[in-house]
Amino acid sequence: MFDELTAKFEAIYTQYSLVPVEGKYVKLKHTNRGRPRLINREVCLGLVLVWSRTRESFSFLQLIFGLSRTGIEVYLRFGKKLLIKLLFVDINSKIGMLSRSRVEACKDAFEDRLPLLEDVILSMDDLRLCADAPDNFVEQNNYYNG
Repeated sequence: MFDELTAKFEAIYTQYSLVPVEGKYVKLKHTNRGRPRLINREVCLGLVLVWSRTRESFSFLQLIFGLSRTGIEVYLRFGKKLLIKLLFVDINSKIGMLSRSRVEACKDAFEDRLPLLEDVILSMDDLRLCADAPDNFVEQNNYYNG
């Protein structure tokens, strides 16, 4: 999966300027001129993916990728914009409604695996959500305890 994404990412990584001009990344006229970039496409994509998964501090990212804070900020902003541009046009990354046959297939798969669950088409495993518990007992009872 990473190799496929990297191949798609490479096509646009070298085409755009690293520094935005008037808030927009512009296409380069000549991609073989100028100073070489500090990191290649795999590292830039890895930086964006690590940041999106962990949301760690910049000092953590500096330690892993060996760049200064400014370098991390520049490449992270650049990589996020390119990844969004890449995924926006990819038909497989778009969110859409499931077809009726797909919903029925998901329901059947769940019922085969867990017969006590009926009409379930989706579950999330290992999902970490923050639990909210108000200090007020009445509010807790009214809104969160059913």
